[in-house]
Amino acid sequence: MSSGKECMIFENQPAEWYYALESDFSDGDEWDWREDASAYGPFPSYEAACDHLSAHHSNPGGHTMVDFADLERERDKVIDQLVAGAADNMKPFRRPTSSYRMW
Repeated sequence: MSSGKECMIFENQPAEWYYALESDFSDGDEWDWREDASAYGPFPSYEAACDHLSAHHSNPGGHTMVDFADLERERDKVIDQLVAGAADNMKPFRRPTSSYRMW
């Protein structure tokens, strides 16, 4: 079963992919769902972004794919804000580094 959330996978720069996923707390009445979304990335390919989405979030039920050429025509401040926040959103998925040392 899908969550019914809006989702977009986009190529911000060549070979730099992100996905934006509508917030769990969205009421669906926004003018632009992306304003209430979180982005994750960067990923080296569309497939890697899809794999991360599938492994860490419930199925949104589909997505829109926007390549770099199309994004350049559609780029706006919301895309830039999503990309700027993506690194912080990726922190929970990083493997912790251990300070434990064997003697």
